[in-house]
Amino acid sequence: EAVYLEVRAPFAGEIIERSAVSGERVEAGAPLFLLADRASIWAMLAIPETELASVRIGQAVEIEVDAFPGRTFEGELTWIAARVDERTRMVAARAELPNPDGLLRDRMFARGRIVTRGGARALLLPSGAVQKVNGRSLVFVELEPDLFEARAVYLGPEAGGRREVLLGLAANEPVVVERSFALKSQLLASRLGAGCADD
Repeated sequence: EAVYLEVRAPFAGEIIERSAVSGERVEAGAPLFLLADRASIWAMLAIPETELASVRIGQAVEIEVDAFPGRTFEGELTWIAARVDERTRMVAARAELPNPDGLLRDRMFARGRIVTRGGARALLLPSGAVQKVNGRSLVFVELEPDLFEARAVYLGPEAGGRREVLLGLAANEPVVVERSFALKSQLLASRLGAGCADD
């Protein structure tokens, strides 16, 4: 004989996945629903290894998503992984953001900026210095005459023909502007010494 029980959620939230339907027979302990509290949400970030010295838990984080252009969501850095990814040289991190209106959703693509020091001047580059390779923004840093490094960078919005560099470049590093596209062409042709150009 079937036994009907009332099921109550352990906390207020939103059902985002349903594993059972009305009238279906289920076993004790079987999952019925996946419940999410979207009053706050996590943003998963990737921090370049070279930037770790200036990043700390508790720093402010600014997030932008394509669904809401021009709008910035603010949160806090709550976790930094202990290991560096051997392939990408990135460190995983997590920020927590208030989401009272429920605008942010799971698996949205986001761009993040960690505020490392208040009042710091923005690092700006001419837009022509930035090249796209396999979906990544690259600049070419001059290490010595005729020796260049393709460097992945994270960028802010464009304004007046310039892009703000959020992560990946120090203020005193020389960046190629005029020959940037030519170096990109050489990089794609050779695929040598450019691990950041391939996924």
